[in-house]
Parts: sequence; C-alpha cells; structure tokens
Amino acid sequence: MVMTSVRRAIAALVVVLAASGCASPSGSARESDGVRAVTPELLTTVGPMTVIERDDRTQLCVGVLQPYPPACAGGIELSGWDWVVVAGDFEEYTDVRWGDFTLTGTLDAHTGVFAVDTVTPASAAPTAIEEEPLFPSRCPVPDGGWEVLDESTATGEALHAANSLIPTLEGYATAWIDRSQIPPAPPGADAIEQMRFDAVHAGLSIVNVGVRGDPSAAEVAVRRVWGGALCVFTVDYAAADIEALQQRIMHEHPVFSSAIDPMTGVIGLTVTFDADGELQLRMDREYGPGRVAVWPVLVPL
Repeated sequence: MVMTSVRRAIAALVVVLAASGCASPSGSARESDGVRAVTPELLTTVGPMTVIERDDRTQLCVGVLQPYPPACAGGIELSGWDWVVVAGDFEEYTDVRWGDFTLTGTLDAHTGVFAVDTVTPASAAPTAIEEEPLFPSRCPVPDGGWEVLDESTATGEALHAANSLIPTLEGYATAWIDRSQIPPAPPGADAIEQMRFDAVHAGLSIVNVGVRGDPSAAEVAVRRVWGGALCVFTVDYAAADIEALQQRIMHEHPVFSSAIDPMTGVIGLTVTFDADGELQLRMDREYGPGRVAVWPVLVPL
C-alpha cells in the first residue's frame, strides 16, 4: 500500500537538492485554522488519505511516520469509523490498523473531531496519471537539446558535490533536479533498484538553480563541479528570507505542516479546514497575493 498525505503538500516536499519544510505538533481543528465554531456542511478529504488506528485512537493522518506499523504525524480525530465497512481494504499488524481512503463527513471545530459519513477506499478511486516530470526544468530546452559538457564531472559524485555547493551560493534561493532525461528503470524495479539506476544515469540530470542576484556568477561556480545539464535563473527572493517568513507564519498560526515549493518559493500551509477561504484571504492581505498558499485537508463536498 502506498501511504499518502495531503497530495499538494507531498508534491511540495519531494525535493532533490534542497527542501524547506517544517512539521507542527498541532493536530486539531482550531478557529485560527479558518474554522468557525461549527461547520455543519458536508466536507470531504482532498483525496485519498491514510487512516490509522493506534493506541486506541483512530485518526485521519495529515502526515505518516514510516515505522512498521505506521503512525500519524499529526492527524484529525475520527468518530463513527468502522473497520468492518472497509474489510479487505486495510492492513493490520499487532494492534494497529491502517488504510488509504477518501472520507466525507462533518467537522466539529470545538473538539476537532471529524464525524465520518461515507468512506471510499483508495483502490476504488481513479488514479491520476503524472504525465509531466514532477519538477521540470525552469529553462527552455537549448537548441539541440540538453547536453553533457564534461563527462568527467557528470557523475553521481559530481552531482553530490553540486548538491553541497549550491546552498552556499550568494543569493541562493532554490534548487532541484529535472530527471526527465533519465530513461525509465527496468520493469519491476523496486525502490532501491530505482535509486541505483538513477545513480548510474546521474549525468543525465538537469540541475536547476535559482538565485537572487547575478545568475552568471552562480553558473560559473556550479560549473566548477558539475559538467552535466544546468539551468541557472533569477528569482526575487533568497532562501534565508523565505525560510524566516515561513517560521514566522508557523509561529503565529497553528498549522499541521508547512513546506516551500522549490519551483515558485510559495509557502504552503496545511490546515484542517479554511471556512470561506478566510485564512487564505488573511495571508494574501498580510504577505501579498501568491506568497502563501493555504492547503485545507477538508474541503466542501
């Protein structure tokens, strides 16, 4: 079973060169999450999410810790949950049960409890097909396509060296790898085999680097260690500034988690529910439109 979290938060957290994400111990619905006193309307999860029963608590998990058996890393308490209804669609080990489901129900904002109305197993939901690379290159494809300039420094070791160097660049903002040029692994390859395959073909990676300031200086620095494809571009922020803003927002607003989108610099906040988009409007007023994106776990049906 694939353990899931909030779909957009996952997309923002999967970063290959640099990531800025923080989890909050907060795990209940609060009025400052954009939840008013009562939300009697029918709500649904944004997609299939993991439900775990552990230590006599059944929770809709916003994040999942991966020991075996798994545990919630922040979650919403559920009432009206019945494992009998989803027999055959969950796993069980010792006293822990878990599975991936789309839920509908109502939220009590005073207690933070979500009363379950309907449950759809993830296996019964349509699966979205990812047709584009998760993190495509920021730069247009050069004439003649992406090329390796120096094969001696287009290796896994060189990529690791670039990984270490890039965050030290003046005005460093973000970085990621576009792996769209790497051929698919052989059919049936497991996660470890996929990692080894990617390492062998590391020279086909397209390293993307964003800086606030002179991109040519950054390109010269990276080229000292990396001979594969490279895209260096300018943005209007630095990583240190956006991370400081992220910490400030998380200190002022109880949220489940926060992550910075490496491609845009947008700060994402995962919350229980945002009634009428109130928290999003507040973020837009305080920090400007497009700087902070509020990602509710529960949305109106």
